[in-house]
Amino acid sequence: MNALALADDATGALETGARLCEAGLEAVVRFEPDLAGSATSLVIDTETRHLPAEQAAERIRDIATRARQARVVRIFKKTDSTLRGPIAAEFRALLDVWPELPLVYAPAYPALGRTVRNGELLVDGRPLSQTAFARDPLNPSREGSIAALLGSDSRIRICDGETDADLAAVAESVRDIPCIVAGTAAMASAWARSISNEKPLRRKPDRAVRTCLVVNGSLHPASREQLAHSGIPALTHTPAADPLDLGNLLARLVTRNRWAALCASPARAGKPLAVAAHAARVTAHAIRQSAPECLIVFGGDTVFAILHELGIREATPHGELVPGVPASTVAGPMLLVTKAGGFGAADYLLRVRRLLE
Repeated sequence: MNALALADDATGALETGARLCEAGLEAVVRFEPDLAGSATSLVIDTETRHLPAEQAAERIRDIATRARQARVVRIFKKTDSTLRGPIAAEFRALLDVWPELPLVYAPAYPALGRTVRNGELLVDGRPLSQTAFARDPLNPSREGSIAALLGSDSRIRICDGETDADLAAVAESVRDIPCIVAGTAAMASAWARSISNEKPLRRKPDRAVRTCLVVNGSLHPASREQLAHSGIPALTHTPAADPLDLGNLLARLVTRNRWAALCASPARAGKPLAVAAHAARVTAHAIRQSAPECLIVFGGDTVFAILHELGIREATPHGELVPGVPASTVAGPMLLVTKAGGFGAADYLLRVRRLLE
């Protein structure tokens, strides 16, 4: 293994894997901290997004220590495009393991409207505190000043960026310099292209999708609008319902309509991770009953919960269908398409469906 990427949730890991694949790196995505295997590049979902800072740091430090012992020479830390999660603690853990290296951080994602100007993250030109991400029920993100978020550490270089060309310039500037590189999936693309000597390795699904189950676990308005705009028949996820009963209803909806969806209730009750686990049980039962060719999931917590419920530990990335929407193959084989909840125009899901069909 020549390159290791760490992401703090499942959607981020799958997106990073797709970007590495598109750059020509043979990548595997794992949902457990296992570094074994012969893949050229490995992406690990560390599931640290919602952990307290010290627990997140301990998990990252453990993985990084084993990576250093295995003589992994290139490290990428994927971070959320709206700065959610214990980023400062994770960076400190990486620098503890590699104290001799600088960390170059480029947190922009221009294609999704995330830009960095004078060290501040803007979402569609607005300060982070004025967006829906500041009201996230599980992991609100309000601090747009990256320096304030990370604290003072002379080993961390924060890079502005408003275009993909800006990110490519950052990647090129550090290509031959030993360092840890961090940023969004857009920066992962620039980093992977700068270190890859191979032609793009985009693996396209080998057949059109006829049946698909869509699971929206996100409460962000963008995801709810995308599902409504798609016209796909949907059931509302009710966490108090028996998961097998709801799963049977969902399976019948897939069988009858070929495409069907489970959508998070806007009046969600209960702890978010417990709700995600319940939705995973509903989804897993529906998949076992109806065997859809494709599963589309919005929301990293929901993706991980479903994969855990199905016993899936690894995915093979193909590439992105549209920006921020990677496609992968998981056990079955079933096509897995994922998306973080908080971005995309109203027609995003409709565009994905047209591409798959």
